[in-house]
Amino acid sequence: MVKTRVHDLAAEFGVAPEQLLSMLKDMNIFVRSHMSGLENDQVSAVRVRWERDKRKSAEAPTAKKGRRKAVKAEPAPVPVEAKPTKRRRTAAEVAVVEAQAQADKAAELAALELERPVVEFEEPVPAQSLEERAKALFRDLPPAPADDEAATAPLEEAPAAATAGSDAPA
Repeated sequence: MVKTRVHDLAAEFGVAPEQLLSMLKDMNIFVRSHMSGLENDQVSAVRVRWERDKRKSAEAPTAKKGRRKAVKAEPAPVPVEAKPTKRRRTAAEVAVVEAQAQADKAAELAALELERPVVEFEEPVPAQSLEERAKALFRDLPPAPADDEAATAPLEEAPAAATAGSDAPA
């Protein structure tokens, strides 16, 4: 029984022994180094796997190397202006901006003032005092009748009778 060493098998496949060691590890065949020997059944399993992987990679479609049509170069894109870096404004610049804003606001208020219609107020009628209004209201009333005294007398006696009745024992 002849044992094939890992580095001999790697030379047969034309790969580095480290690559073959990783493939053996994937197949759960444990070897210590590239000088370790493999049994005949292990060698046949490695050859089958190698051929299968080789066929899979060959089946992958490769692009034909044909002549390509010359592609016209696209015009260079217009460079986009970079945003200016932020910098602090000086006090003078801030004052100028604020003055401009106030001037704009004042101009806007002036324009609104010109657009507003002018309302003319009528002179207010002098207000009458409470006493004058009362005189005007009660001037047209006829004099009070004499029956007022007779009408108020029975009302005063009725509450007195009601209180006398509540004092009586029940």
